[in-house]
Amino acid sequence: MNGPTGRLPVDAVPLLRAYQLRVGAGARAEANVAALAAEGTLAVVAGQQPGLLGGPLLALHKAVGAIARARRLRAETGRPVVPVFWIASEDHDVAEIDRAVVHDATGRPRVLALGLPADRRSVCDLPLDAAAVARVLEELRAALPATERAAAAVALATPPPDADVGSWFATVAARVLGDEGLVFVEPHHLSPYAGEVYATLLERAESIEEGVRAEGVARRARGELAPLDREAGTAPLFLRGAPRAARGRVRVEGDAVRVRDRASSLDRPFLAALLRQEPELGSGDVVGRVFVQDALLPVVEIVAGPTELAYLAQVGGGARAIGRPFPTLVPRPSALWVDGRSAEALATFGLEAADVAEGRAAAPPSDAGPDAISDALDDLVARVASLRAQAGAERGPEGGPGAVVRDLDAVRGDLEKALRRRGDEREARAGRGRARFERLRHALRPLDEPQERVLSPISLVARHGVEEFRRGLLALDPSAPPGVFRLS
Repeated sequence: MNGPTGRLPVDAVPLLRAYQLRVGAGARAEANVAALAAEGTLAVVAGQQPGLLGGPLLALHKAVGAIARARRLRAETGRPVVPVFWIASEDHDVAEIDRAVVHDATGRPRVLALGLPADRRSVCDLPLDAAAVARVLEELRAALPATERAAAAVALATPPPDADVGSWFATVAARVLGDEGLVFVEPHHLSPYAGEVYATLLERAESIEEGVRAEGVARRARGELAPLDREAGTAPLFLRGAPRAARGRVRVEGDAVRVRDRASSLDRPFLAALLRQEPELGSGDVVGRVFVQDALLPVVEIVAGPTELAYLAQVGGGARAIGRPFPTLVPRPSALWVDGRSAEALATFGLEAADVAEGRAAAPPSDAGPDAISDALDDLVARVASLRAQAGAERGPEGGPGAVVRDLDAVRGDLEKALRRRGDEREARAGRGRARFERLRHALRPLDEPQERVLSPISLVARHGVEEFRRGLLALDPSAPPGVFRLS
């Protein structure tokens, strides 16, 4: 285990504790805020953008991963270890944030969105429109089944008064998880203390980016994923022209600074001094936000998904390049949530849930294959036709077909009718099978994407209740392979 990377400033404790109270994180979370500022405390951090209605399932998978790892490290070290969820609400990618996917009463995925403006402001700086919130909640209510559980899910999804995107997300997550001591943090809580970090990201941009690049080269040479491939001169930093204004990417060449690829009147030394004095003008990018997090929290582990682990490994190269400690990286837990009908369909089709969720089973196994009854009817029709031909060769007493021939024609007609009915039954069964498979696919791969990357937890709460879903979540183990969790 690496040592802690930083420490929560004591002055930040009241604000962060008030935020836990605001989002309903619970008494343990409120107490854990003070612990983060105390000597000897460690933190396990997970993070995600603040998706609508609690975001996709993977956000909660990360959260419970941090809770589980904190619990394990407390037992192993005897030290206080706090689980933290970093809500990346400085992000301005509203297309990813402003979306919630739920299953409607028929089992089909339904997409809900607020219609946030894509104007490069951080989502934490975008006010929530009350009419848009009311519309989303009404669309949610209309989409879900008309049950008590669904009504409770809508209530759980309703934001508290004066919420913004980040606090709404945190409130939903806290209501689902209960008080497990998880501390929710948004970057703007710590930005007053981040001036030195932002200045360092600017002043040492080339060294950090070279470390990120070198780690990427090494990973690619080993055949590993390295998703960060950045242009020369990129600083791990965004700049705002004023507090709460739009963000612009910072690039440097010598002392010259460019913002959003436009020449700036600010040179690098002046901008570094300005960020130290007015840190609310700065904002870390995908690399820089990790530096901020690690400087202002005592992080020893980061729980993350597969692609995130790869880019975080590259960020670690940037940290080491300037002599900064970097936390241990831990894979988040992963799960597929399967209800009773889906489990029965999987058994019927002889499929594995992961094959459906990952798109490897894109069509139902055919149930229109060999059929003993149809084959037997075909054989009987052929045999009757042969007998009829033989009998037809014989003349009756008056020169016409004999009674046996007429009887054989009648038998053949009945057999052919039975064969057609058998075909109709099989076609109907195949159609029902296709419909059943489509429901299964919608459940495990909504919108043709893996379930945990798309589906809102509200959908599972509406079907199965928050208590059962919570028990399943808290049973997830980061050290265990991905599994299937059966909900009743």
